[in-house]
Amino acid sequence: MVSKEALVSYKQELVDDDFTVEYEVLPVFSPSDLQSSRKNEIRDAISDIDKRVELIDNEVAKLNSEIERLTNKADWLDYTVAVASGVLCGMIDSFFVRETEINKEKIQKILEEKYHTAHDSGYKHKTEGDHWIDSAMFHRLDDLAHHPTLLGLVASILSRYLRLVIFIDGTDGKPHIFFSDTSSGNTKKRELKDLMKAWVGAIIGGICLWLVHVAEKKYEEINDEKMPKPLKKIVKAIGTMIIEVLKAVDVWVGHMMSDVSTSQGIPGIFLSLLKELSVLPILRNTNFRVYVDSLYRKGEHNLNEWGGVVFTAAKKQAISVLINETITRSFYFVRHLIEEYKAHNDWKSVNWENVIPFKNRTIVRMLTISTGTFTTIDLADAAIRSAVKNAGQVASPTFWKDFILRVNFVGIGRFAIAIGTDVGMGMKKSALENKRMVLMSEQIELLNARVFYYQENMWLQIDATEQSLEDLEKYIDYSANVFSDSYSDIEQSIENIGKYIPEMEKKNPGLKQQLLDAMW
Repeated sequence: MVSKEALVSYKQELVDDDFTVEYEVLPVFSPSDLQSSRKNEIRDAISDIDKRVELIDNEVAKLNSEIERLTNKADWLDYTVAVASGVLCGMIDSFFVRETEINKEKIQKILEEKYHTAHDSGYKHKTEGDHWIDSAMFHRLDDLAHHPTLLGLVASILSRYLRLVIFIDGTDGKPHIFFSDTSSGNTKKRELKDLMKAWVGAIIGGICLWLVHVAEKKYEEINDEKMPKPLKKIVKAIGTMIIEVLKAVDVWVGHMMSDVSTSQGIPGIFLSLLKELSVLPILRNTNFRVYVDSLYRKGEHNLNEWGGVVFTAAKKQAISVLINETITRSFYFVRHLIEEYKAHNDWKSVNWENVIPFKNRTIVRMLTISTGTFTTIDLADAAIRSAVKNAGQVASPTFWKDFILRVNFVGIGRFAIAIGTDVGMGMKKSALENKRMVLMSEQIELLNARVFYYQENMWLQIDATEQSLEDLEKYIDYSANVFSDSYSDIEQSIENIGKYIPEMEKKNPGLKQQLLDAMW
């Protein structure tokens, strides 16, 4: 780096040679500037690392919560209750469920009597002048309440409570809504617009009176004086409606299953959806409706044969399975509620995630144990009873027939679901633990990098300190030289003044005394 004194001398030399040179001293990066830039880079890098570490901490916290949910914490008491519940419900299944009835005609008759519906009467009692159904066979395809779809359920509920029968005309493909007057044994053909005018007020008023009546009869136990009366009425009404909707669903399924047992059966979901789509204006005037009718006539997409048997057996077998489910979940709820209250001694601080008996590995493991115990007892009971009935002839074909009829397949299905859920939770837990390990490893690397950045920053500080000490030493030397030079100059000036004092006194008489007086 060229000093300023050298540049000045160079300019002076050029001026003497009749040349003019203009120059500018530009700033250059000193070591301190470079250090400052690097410190900024280090600060930004550390800030970025801190943000990434914070994100990883949040992600790890979420993983820990999920892993906690997927961890089985069942102890000996949980397992004991699970086994006891399985044994108890296995005994209930053995003595009360008994064999599965496989007589389709008998099942069909029972279901027809138990699940009689208004929409079925709506077809049976139609007048001869009506032509919107081709034959008796097709009323299950044309009547929406016979469809195993969401629209079919709505049509069944309307038929049950409002006596509305909804058909799709077999000739023109248009939907028709009729009022079924089962008390007179006839179906009055009234379109929806006429029906609404005559019956809308009566229907709404009747429903309201009916809800109040049923609520008062079935929910008299809700007599808490602390509950406001309007709220109490709302609770009664909602509870009643839920129960009645469940009944409507049961009747809808039961009636379809009774029709399933016949030779023609009922249209399956696919065929029912096609029939419902046939009312669209773009399809109504095409051969699409005829094609759907032909599929139903062939029976290729119908539900038939053993549906009623399966439905009846499933309802019977589900009772003991539901009891087992209720006992296991109720014990879990009560026990963990008590533990949470003891831990916090305050209901407001209860962590309900630890109390609700759903979606955690502990209750799933308990259900796996209880359903496994139930299934083991059920299979053992079926084998023993079949062996006794067939005089120990295990190789006999009737043994296996009797064995199958005694097996609770709903229980086996529930056991399979419990195992699948338990294993699935275990696999998910392992995957989450591996993910947590990867995140923790990444976090360790980031923390190590942050340490290295801090070390580099420390060495930069040390280097800056050393440079400052060197600069200080230079400034001290420079100051000493300046002081020495100044002292010599002052000394020389004093000597020079001493030489000129006689001459000054000669030319300026009295000046010396005046200066002395001014100084003192």
